[in-house]
Amino acid sequence: MQVRLVRPMQTTVGTSSPGWNSAYSCKAARVGFLLWILVICFLRSEAQEVPRIFFTDLTSGPATGGEADSGAFVTLYGVGFGAERHGSYVTVGGGHAFAYPVWSNERVTIQLGRDTRSGTIVLHRDGVLESDGVPFRIRPGRVLFFPAAKTPLLRSAIEQLRPGDILYLRDGTEETLLDRYDAAVNVMQSGKPDEPIALVAYPGADVVIGSVDGTLIAARTPNVERTSDHWVVAGIHFRGRQEALDLTSSKDWRIVGNDFTCPHGFGPTGCVEISQASKIAFLGNRIHDVGQPGTTKVYHALYFSTDSNHIDVGWNTIAKVRGCRGIQFHSTPEEAGTGLNQYDIRIHDNTIHDTVCDGINLATINPAAGRIGVWNNLIYNVGEGPDPPDGSSDYACIFVQGGSNNGPSGSGTVEIDHNTMYRCGGRRNTDSGAISISGGSPHQEVRLRNNIIVLDRGVPLLAPNSVRGLLVGSNNLIWWRNATSPPPSVSAGFLLEDPMLRDPAHADFHLKDGSPAVQHGVHTGITRTLEGRPRDATLRPDVGAY
Repeated sequence: MQVRLVRPMQTTVGTSSPGWNSAYSCKAARVGFLLWILVICFLRSEAQEVPRIFFTDLTSGPATGGEADSGAFVTLYGVGFGAERHGSYVTVGGGHAFAYPVWSNERVTIQLGRDTRSGTIVLHRDGVLESDGVPFRIRPGRVLFFPAAKTPLLRSAIEQLRPGDILYLRDGTEETLLDRYDAAVNVMQSGKPDEPIALVAYPGADVVIGSVDGTLIAARTPNVERTSDHWVVAGIHFRGRQEALDLTSSKDWRIVGNDFTCPHGFGPTGCVEISQASKIAFLGNRIHDVGQPGTTKVYHALYFSTDSNHIDVGWNTIAKVRGCRGIQFHSTPEEAGTGLNQYDIRIHDNTIHDTVCDGINLATINPAAGRIGVWNNLIYNVGEGPDPPDGSSDYACIFVQGGSNNGPSGSGTVEIDHNTMYRCGGRRNTDSGAISISGGSPHQEVRLRNNIIVLDRGVPLLAPNSVRGLLVGSNNLIWWRNATSPPPSVSAGFLLEDPMLRDPAHADFHLKDGSPAVQHGVHTGITRTLEGRPRDATLRPDVGAY
């Protein structure tokens, strides 16, 4: 917003001017001074970044119990909160939070307080700027802490949890020894839809489950005689020799702000594998250092398998994948009637980089049954190769494979909007490119809008083995780095022009001033950028994730 300062009109006033005296002059001076103070405060607020809350770990919890009988701790994730609290505060349902054990620019933890009511969580920065609101519901439940008396093992404490409980794990908590089912921790009970069970790191605590040289799996739902539904898992370091988290036959899980790693991973699975699951929110996590060198092409960082639908994957970082893919969707039949195509999948606001194979693979999907959307992702240095030891794979930023392992193939439109893709397909074979479309679903369209794609010399927009007729483009920018000859012709809907990224060699993919990506896009209904900044609805949006 531009602010125009208007200088007061100067008027010559004689001693005989009616109503002009020293008292009035002093009063006017005071009013003018206050106006200037207000202007300075307004300009200061405009210079600050408006706070934005992306999500919270808990979406409900008790306002009583726990420390000082003041209820649950809740962590807010976003941007623009301010490096220090100063005069900032958080309200929940209109009332002030009780305590602030953690405050940083991108993460704030509050304790609710006994008088908190259900409503929206709003962060007020320096008493001037307000964030958008996210809903929160006050409900019954116990607030528990580990370690505590008579709970010698974390696994024992988890087994005693019941619907509505929140167990906070204090600093230094580790569970690395084998329990059962090849895992250090097994989750074998369920919460309720309105009373989930939560396993959360205490504010600022370092908590570890599993070991990269120990148990095969850090934590899992073994699916033995009972389901494991309605859980929240947040803020924990999961270390797996093969899998850090194995979630099977479960629903309504909220997995937030965790750190997963499997540097020795192998086999037909993933560091995080989620199978036969629904209503999964996987938000703000970090998956890194995945797979032993030369591991199989069927090992991935984040793997959504058999009949996993209603999936929200947002604001995660997936990096250094020596396995194959960053994110894999592939429905594998496990028994009769399973392995159907997947639907209602949202992949947004993630950063994916340095993978052997694809950044994102959408294999057995059906957007006609529920939206498949990929937006606001930053994907770079993916599809680098080499070929895994068990055969060649696919090497693209985004691979839409199509096909079906059970039932008809998918139809409808896969929506790929506002992503920034840089240096895809470094393997440079017939399955390498920015986008790959195998044509396994001949009635499934792949639509790209408002994307930035920057490739190395010799890497095509569309992998050579792709079915070109399934690609529809609009308002995309594409460019080839270090080209010594005229770039190849491109498909309709792709403008051949350098997007002028700020400093991609040092992972800064913002747009420089004067970039042709500015206001080159078309409206898609995506109202914010990867950083949460609003896209102006009155102007044509910028192209790319930023």
